Amino acid sequence: MSRVLEVKGLESGYGKIQVLWGVNLALPKGGVVAVLGSNGAGKTTLLKTIMGLIRPWKGSISLYGKDVTRLPAHVKVNLGINMVPEGRRLFPDLTVRENLEMGAYTKRAAEKKDDSLELVFNLFPRLKERINQRAGSLSGGEQQMLAVARALMTRPSVLLLDEPSQGLAPKVAWELADTVDKLRGETGMTILLVEQNVAIAVEKAEYLYVLEQGRIILEGPKEEVVTKKSDVIKAYLGL
Repeated sequence: MSRVLEVKGLESGYGKIQVLWGVNLALPKGGVVAVLGSNGAGKTTLLKTIMGLIRPWKGSISLYGKDVTRLPAHVKVNLGINMVPEGRRLFPDLTVRENLEMGAYTKRAAEKKDDSLELVFNLFPRLKERINQRAGSLSGGEQQMLAVARALMTRPSVLLLDEPSQGLAPKVAWELADTVDKLRGETGMTILLVEQNVAIAVEKAEYLYVLEQGRIILEGPKEEVVTKKSDVIKAYLGL
């Protein structure tokens, strides 16, 4: 299976503090890959570095075989990669429609705005019901749906999801997680999921990476990873 996104020897951090140490990972076309790890393991830093929000110190990032290591985030969006950040980062005083339209800011996305709106409303019917409602007045689950939908307005082929279930009630978290299956089925999208909810990650992903103190300490198809009853698995996956 061809690799859509590939990361090799990635190192980055903040100021003089190094967070990532030689991280390698790959996303197969149309696959769902999850990165697991405790708080402070470097999961969000990994996504931000891939996205171009943090400048990498060493290593390489390739998208469809093209070197995109040092490209800024807005260029990567044009190339087909986008990220749903932790904490949603919506415009609370704008309506659902206005937030979605803010996502369709590139020329490519603007040309397909109507098709994109149809896609996100099929995925999230509740957003259509609340199309003229201010984002700040939505429930937590609805806000997370809107954050995902806004990213989809750019028509990405690769979507990075940072802790999408954070702060949500279990039922709502699973409803949102089921969107991953719908996305793959309807668009063939490739997804990199960073998630502390181990049950969701294991259910939705085919391949798992475990990140600890900025290093990948374990990886493999989920069937292999979850059946290894090592101390590492017990500590980081809660099994």
